[in-house]
Amino acid sequence: MYPETDEKPILVDHMHYEEIKKNVPSIERIESRLMNEIGNKQIVEELIRSPKLQDYFYIAEKVKDAYQLIATTLLQKMKELKRLGIDVEKISNDTLICIFERYKNRTITKQAFEPIIKALPRNCSDVDRIIEEQKLARISGDELIELIKNEIDKGNKQKNLIISNIMSKYRLNIDGEELNDVIDVLLKVDK
Repeated sequence: MYPETDEKPILVDHMHYEEIKKNVPSIERIESRLMNEIGNKQIVEELIRSPKLQDYFYIAEKVKDAYQLIATTLLQKMKELKRLGIDVEKISNDTLICIFERYKNRTITKQAFEPIIKALPRNCSDVDRIIEEQKLARISGDELIELIKNEIDKGNKQKNLIISNIMSKYRLNIDGEELNDVIDVLLKVDK
């Protein structure tokens, strides 16, 4: 690089230099923090090298949950959607925070992220409107139990068949892990 000839050089004295050095975050501390939050070394390494690191810190600080999901959404899902022609640059970090908070509060599932982001929400009220319009609200609790009982009442006693039938209709609304756990409980009670 060439020095800027139109500007006077900035002289940094020893005291100022030491102050700057003291405030520079160490890569080891960042990596340690990310490992504690995310727990996946590959994702942590990718995030550290990514320009999305500061976005991650901003969102994670506000949401305080779902750290691995935040990282994979920023690193992978947004890139994937951009390849599909979605203008993900229009989605602000504050809008992403709204989406992650809806997930944290169990309003939506992970599967609902893509259709919400594809609709290009600009603020929290847009996120809520999209959830309502596209019927992306999470199904859990008594409503989920009722869906499973309906499948069992139809004569479906095979776990895989019940999962397949329910997820084919409600893939964006039901968390697969929760479905699996509730089916296990209901099939044991039914025996």
